[in-house]
Amino acid sequence: MDKTDYILIGVLVLVLAGLAYAAAGWFWPGSASPSVNVAAPSVSAAGSRTIGSGSTDQGDVSIELTPLGFKDGRFLVTIAANTHSVDLSPFDLSEITTLTYDGRAIKPVAAPSLSGHHASGTLEFDTGKEPSKFTITITGIPAVSERVFDW
Repeated sequence: MDKTDYILIGVLVLVLAGLAYAAAGWFWPGSASPSVNVAAPSVSAAGSRTIGSGSTDQGDVSIELTPLGFKDGRFLVTIAANTHSVDLSPFDLSEITTLTYDGRAIKPVAAPSLSGHHASGTLEFDTGKEPSKFTITITGIPAVSERVFDW
């Protein structure tokens, strides 16, 4: 065999490996091909969509809120905070978060502690009933000074 034969065999091996990789992604999604998560509104158990604000770019924080519903006199909302560059520990969600509904504005009675670069948990508001229309405002977290989430 000469040099040309080795090159042709090498190219053939590469083509077959590429086809095998593509076939694995076709028949077993997620096992061979990378996936991209696209942020889109989703529906929670309470029928309310997830709303996001911000990004994980330098100096910014991505915040996502999802209303869960009403339980034991409290309105529950999940929160997820993610960043690559901001320390979340200085921010106290019980102080910087407000729920506005039916002409009232209240602070959460329970809120997760933020720390590091990734945090999540449940905000709990003592509403006595499940609000149908409401706004949650979070202030002071970079790079958006006031984040307003409307449902």
